[in-house]
Amino acid sequence: MPADGTMFAQLAHGYRPPPNATLEEVLPRYVRHLGRRRTAVFNTAAELGLFSRLEIPNVVFLVRHPLHALGSWAKPERHGELVDRLGGVAGDRALATSPGAGMVAAEIGRLESRGLLGGVVRYEFAAADARPLGLGWVVAGLDSSRRNPGVLGPETRARLHELVRGEFDGLYPDWAI
Repeated sequence: MPADGTMFAQLAHGYRPPPNATLEEVLPRYVRHLGRRRTAVFNTAAELGLFSRLEIPNVVFLVRHPLHALGSWAKPERHGELVDRLGGVAGDRALATSPGAGMVAAEIGRLESRGLLGGVVRYEFAAADARPLGLGWVVAGLDSSRRNPGVLGPETRARLHELVRGEFDGLYPDWAI
C-alpha cells in the first residue's frame, strides 16, 4: 500500500486508510466500512489468508473451477507472456502459480471451519449459488457459461487436479464440468 493511501482511496471510492497502515490494519476497517453497501474483490487478502487470520466474518467468495481459471489466466491476451516464461500452460510452474492453485479455496475452508464464512458463489453456477445468499444482483450480468475446454490435455488436467484436490473437491465434486 502506498504510504499516503492515495491509490487505495481512488480504488475504494474515497475510503482513506490511516497513514502508513498495513493491509492487515486496513482490511478489517475497510470491510466494516463496506458493510452491505458495496461489493469488493480482495484476491490478495484471500490468498494471504488474512480473512481467517483477522477473523473477518461473512466474507462471500466468487470462485472459478481451477481448469477454467487456468485456461482464462493463460490466454495470450491476458497473461500469455508470463505463462510462456513459466514453461507454458501445461508446465509445472504455471500449474503451481495459476489462480486455481488452491490458496483461496484453502481460505474458504479455514473460514468455514471457524463459522465465519459468509458463502461461496461458484462462477459456473453463479446465479443459483448467489440467489440464496441474497446476492443475485451481484452476478446478474455475469455470463457464467464461459468455459475453457481443451486448454489442458488429459495428463495435465490430472496433474492440476492432484494439486488442488484437497481444496477444490468440496467445492466441485464433479471435476469434469
